[in-house]
Amino acid sequence: MKNNLLSKIYTILIVIYVPLSIYSSGINGISIADLLLLILSVMLIIDTIRKKKLKIFIPFFVFSIYLIINLFFLDMNIENILKTCRFLYYLLVISIFSSKYFNFELGIKVYKYVSIFAVFYIIIQFTLMKTIGYYLPGYIPFLKINRTELVEFSSSIYSKAQLRVRSIFTEPSQFAEYVAVCLACILLIKNNEKNKLPVAIFLTLGLIISTSSTGIILAAVVWTIYFFSKLKTKITKKKLILFLTILIIAAIYLKNSSAFSTFIERINTGYSQDNRFNGYELILNEVSSNNINILFGAGMNSYDEYLAGWARMIYYFGIIGTLIYIVSLLILINKNKETRIIGLIALLMGTTSAALLGDKSLLLLSIIIALRNNTVHSCENEKIDEVVLC
Repeated sequence: MKNNLLSKIYTILIVIYVPLSIYSSGINGISIADLLLLILSVMLIIDTIRKKKLKIFIPFFVFSIYLIINLFFLDMNIENILKTCRFLYYLLVISIFSSKYFNFELGIKVYKYVSIFAVFYIIIQFTLMKTIGYYLPGYIPFLKINRTELVEFSSSIYSKAQLRVRSIFTEPSQFAEYVAVCLACILLIKNNEKNKLPVAIFLTLGLIISTSSTGIILAAVVWTIYFFSKLKTKITKKKLILFLTILIIAAIYLKNSSAFSTFIERINTGYSQDNRFNGYELILNEVSSNNINILFGAGMNSYDEYLAGWARMIYYFGIIGTLIYIVSLLILINKNKETRIIGLIALLMGTTSAALLGDKSLLLLSIIIALRNNTVHSCENEKIDEVVLC
């Protein structure tokens, strides 16, 4: 893939899509990120037609067809139809454009800087709130916000017993998912990243401050994989001692920190687990009473309780749709060691969050596709008029 202007714009937009989606374009239901992607998609289609090169990732394309069929046969109101169309659009963007236009090297570089800024911001938020009782809002004041509850949260946080800052994201869990994947990319993917460990430790600190159980667990998984991979490559005694020293100091600090106390309290009270796993039992009871819903789902209709990723997917798309999606994901990640590592993170995130649904999936799946294509250079030598089906 030529490192042209379109690929740079596409890559940067995909990386900043989630934090940018907070802001409204002024059109009802359309964020600034959505509007920019729509405009860019037209330009990418023109560029693809002009160059006569098309590379499609077929498995997610098949799942997209399944979504279209669901639109015709399931009972959904106009709001939920638009919600389905949005998710369908994201899948098509990933299937058609990411293989050709997502530049992995540039993406990881921008991703690292955005994550560092997000962690720096959450540290400032946390410090100001704990020292002088001031909560620094995580959005640009003069831009219209899509979710009014962000403004309400900023004004009512002072009366909250537990402080869970959000950085520049809508939720602590959204911040944690975003930064955790960046942590995995920095630590576990072979690249020429300098000062890898200081950056990784800094990102981990941000995950701890967020008190997100998903983020902290993912960080633990990433560091465990990293540690054992280093043992296999015969890490030097000097580096091992340094790493263990940092680990012990961090453990002592965490044990006495308020952020860690909040995390433990959420675990002990069951609040975190209830939010993440009760949905599976609810959905099993829900679909068992309706054979059609068991197979095909109820569509992207609202549900009264919080549903984690796979539970939500079963409710939306049924067993058949969920299996198609999982098989597509397994095909995508079963390419090399690096795709399997990030794929493992994706599967774990799907267990406890909705990271594989909606705009959150754009960056995660684009990274895996890039790794699958050996850092996105596989399209450079393709012949003209060739349609490549992955």
